[in-house]
Amino acid sequence: MSVARCLGYVCAALAFSLAVSGCNRETRDTDIRIISVSEAKNLFDRANRGEPGIALFLDPRPAAEFNTGHIPGARNFTLAQIKPTARVDPRIDRFKNLVVYGDNPASATARGLTKRLIAVGYDDVRFFAGGIEEWSGRGYPVSTVPTPEPEEPGRPGQDAPASP
Repeated sequence: MSVARCLGYVCAALAFSLAVSGCNRETRDTDIRIISVSEAKNLFDRANRGEPGIALFLDPRPAAEFNTGHIPGARNFTLAQIKPTARVDPRIDRFKNLVVYGDNPASATARGLTKRLIAVGYDDVRFFAGGIEEWSGRGYPVSTVPTPEPEEPGRPGQDAPASP
């Protein structure tokens, strides 16, 4: 087999591999950028003052848990709703900060969603490790308005702010 033909096969295999894997990349826990409760509250306040696109809070807990108490304006997205092969959704990507939280620092689903968003290609993904426990423990607002599960990523819930 000639070198040119062999090189052609290698290039074709590499192109196929890249096409199948898309833009996804492997993520590690060290890729996760953690924010404090005060940083999360600052983003929340800025969004509620009408700063467009400053932050989107994402809560991957099951809908029943989400509906018992969540950060007002947060959207309930499960890990299954963001497929590893997904493309960046412009309705989500328009936010300058994506803040993922769960119950507390031990929330594997929140960590998983954070890593999935990074792997898919979203920038400025933050993990609020303290979660709803630290948020409510500080006396910050919590909503119990049931929010229907989004039909597609980026669809706001009932209590989501209309303009962020």
